[in-house]
Amino acid sequence: MKKIKIVYILHGLARGGIESFVIGVMKHLPFEEYDISLIMAVDKGAKQQREDEVEALGVKIYRTNDLDGIRNIMAHYIRLKKLLIETGPYDVVHANMDLFNGVNLRAAKKAGIPIRICHAHIPQSQNAQNIGKPFVVKMYQKTMRRLIRKNATIKLGCSASANEYFYGSKWQFIDNCKVVYNGIDVGEYRGNHMDKKAFLMENHLPVGKTYIVTVGRMSAVKNPLFAIDVMYELHQLNPNYHYIWVGDGEMRAQVKQRIEEKKMQDYVWLLGVRNDIADILHACDCFLMTSIFEAFATALVEAQVSGVPCICSDTIPRDADLGRCVYISLKAGEKTWAKKINEVLQQRKLPPLLEEKMKQMDVTKVVQQLEQYYKK
Repeated sequence: MKKIKIVYILHGLARGGIESFVIGVMKHLPFEEYDISLIMAVDKGAKQQREDEVEALGVKIYRTNDLDGIRNIMAHYIRLKKLLIETGPYDVVHANMDLFNGVNLRAAKKAGIPIRICHAHIPQSQNAQNIGKPFVVKMYQKTMRRLIRKNATIKLGCSASANEYFYGSKWQFIDNCKVVYNGIDVGEYRGNHMDKKAFLMENHLPVGKTYIVTVGRMSAVKNPLFAIDVMYELHQLNPNYHYIWVGDGEMRAQVKQRIEEKKMQDYVWLLGVRNDIADILHACDCFLMTSIFEAFATALVEAQVSGVPCICSDTIPRDADLGRCVYISLKAGEKTWAKKINEVLQQRKLPPLLEEKMKQMDVTKVVQQLEQYYKK
């Protein structure tokens, strides 16, 4: 039987939500039926955090170049089209690069790839935010949406809000436009994990404390300074509360400065990038997400499946709520957030998990949905 030749397009292979989604799908696809490649928009020699993991699966990895500046964007388009032709012919391209999917899918169409999937993962454009002036941002968004409309044969999104941002308010009426959740390996997060005390001792963290945790990139959209302020107020209510942030990012220096200014070094722990997220979640008592916006919030699903109650901003779509999320307005202020976290932790009663909804977020279910499109 002839294998289906598929290529995924990503910005890179960091330990982010989009990358985790794509890698999770790759791990659960039957390689006897698929020939899988990955093209990244990074420079040659720029080693990626999860590159070895993907190569070990048997996935072929190619690079174009970084997207810093108009010249590099043009160079990326030219190299991408050339790669798609030279390493193909491909049956499917699955683009996962924000609204920039428009450029990638145009190259895929020029390369003659018949099934071209645009996958929306965010409800606002982070790439557009970096461009600068409002007029330029609007032009970028308009141009990319037009390119997606003309070049995508299948339009997917991780949530209704992501689909609305990419494809418009009437996305439900567009042919081949659906919501496909960012699936997780439910078994990995529900299974047996390291004992909490053993985990804390191994990581040189104080034993006997109540731990609140955030997993995510230290970027403006994750609102990390507000999270630190919330933890400061929470610690005033109960000094037994400690805080863990898992992840790194461009705001790390600002976060460290805020911790030092508030003299929080004895109860706030920055663990950096980790590959043992399930063990960390099982060692913690509450998950905190203060994001300004999210398209789906996969980390919330992972936390709830791990048995951890979640306190999160009300800007986050309810798609990821499995019955264990409490939503608060960012306008409420850090003291209100601290009181709510304290209240949830004092209850010590975990709400039941919405099992049927959770099953829709299992990566095995997600892969089944995607294969319906891959095999069209």
